[in-house]
Amino acid sequence: MTAGRPLISVLIACYNGGLYLAEAIESVLKQTYPRVELIVVDDGSDDDSADVARRFGSALALVSQPRAGIGAARNRAVSLATGDFLAFLDADDRFLPDKLERQMAAFDADPAIDVVFGNVTEFITPELPSDVAARFREPARDVPWRSPSLMLVKGGGDRRLVRTRRRPWTPDRGARGARPRKAPARRQQRDPRAGFPEPLPARAEGIDRPAQGRGGRNRGAKRERTSSSVKARGLPGTFWPSESQLLLLRTVLAGEAEASEAWGRLDTIFDLDRLEEGSYALMPLLYRRLTDLGIRHPFLPRLKGIHRRTWYRNRMVLERTRSIVRACGPEIDALVMGAAALAIRAYAEPALREIAPIELLVRADGARRAVEAVTRDAGGAAEPAIASRLVRSGSVRIAVPERVPCIVHLGLLPGADPATSQPIFETSATADLDGERVRMLSPADELLRTCVLGARRTFVPSIAWVADAAAIVRSSPTLDWEALIRRAPSWGSRFPRRWSTSWARGGPASGMWPHIG
Repeated sequence: MTAGRPLISVLIACYNGGLYLAEAIESVLKQTYPRVELIVVDDGSDDDSADVARRFGSALALVSQPRAGIGAARNRAVSLATGDFLAFLDADDRFLPDKLERQMAAFDADPAIDVVFGNVTEFITPELPSDVAARFREPARDVPWRSPSLMLVKGGGDRRLVRTRRRPWTPDRGARGARPRKAPARRQQRDPRAGFPEPLPARAEGIDRPAQGRGGRNRGAKRERTSSSVKARGLPGTFWPSESQLLLLRTVLAGEAEASEAWGRLDTIFDLDRLEEGSYALMPLLYRRLTDLGIRHPFLPRLKGIHRRTWYRNRMVLERTRSIVRACGPEIDALVMGAAALAIRAYAEPALREIAPIELLVRADGARRAVEAVTRDAGGAAEPAIASRLVRSGSVRIAVPERVPCIVHLGLLPGADPATSQPIFETSATADLDGERVRMLSPADELLRTCVLGARRTFVPSIAWVADAAAIVRSSPTLDWEALIRRAPSWGSRFPRRWSTSWARGGPASGMWPHIG
């Protein structure tokens, strides 16, 4: 019965999505729920997106605007919506035919809820070349995810956009229970018309190194939460784990007996919706360890969803890494380092460590050519100012819309003299990435960099560096420990190797750090 049913506004923000937009629109028009309005905002596309939408005539409302970003496009669509509920759909996604009807049934069953999420079923787009498609894992079916395309939001007469609590974003946050999932939300009180964030699109941005105040953090910055154990030891960073994080590290890194004992203690307080800052990065590792130990847990399906999502995203990033390496070619001396190098060489599978962003180390005399190659690979046009910024600041982030960002470095550490990094190229290692030989740091240099960048003062405390360091050690049985110790002073770093490595020796990675004093 159509009369009296609430109207749902389905909003599609599209930028260069002409290849799949028709499928997205058709999936909305075929919904079994009877009252739907469809609004498409073309965000300055330079393909045929607008023409594709026009072919559907009066079945939808089409608005075109200059390129302003996905947040601005969605907010424009929200401002035009007249429905009682808001649903969002990305231009390269599709709704199942009963998606809206099933979500509305959840609202009917519990009028107090504000947002209903759904699950996702993946598929490999059929036009991909077979050799590319073969590198993807088996698509997941009916798994938890976090995407605007999965949520149906209760609107209001004042056109307020319901927003979830301001917390660090994670893909699973807000997902509760079985499909369809319900997530309580509260309205934004400061600005009732506030919508999606609208960051300014930027092709490249220099990574500035502000003047350091006492303690290693720029003056005037908000003081981050520091554990009492850090303060008691006079240590300069927030890397020191809390008690629950220690249990998490022992669960994912220790031997079977110790890991089972640690999980038994952690299980009594573990809540995937209320993780401590910095702990989310270990969730793929936790899923793999619990399954290896044969442990069942109510959160395991959601951990599986995080693991699968990480695998999928990492495959996309690694494909971009492979493309960048090809673009640089043999004439540009470039080393892959950071999370991408760890996923390629150190971890047993690419889903265990999320990669973001890609990082390259290049020689100073190849800075301009490296910037041009990376930007050209992303489909952009390099500006001379970007290379100048790289030389001036030592690092530059190249971010082209719709592509994985890449940071190009001249030094291994922030503020390091590029000249001190040049010997690193002579001891570099190689690894295979889908048939492409990729150069990267030697295990000793990658381990030292991991410890230096991990054991430092940060706004969001990081414990992932411990797992990264353990993965490097485990995958490098012939690691040159003496070279690691000799290299540290030449980096110009106040590397606190005595207490960080000695803690790691006696902590969750006990026994993996020989002859370091």
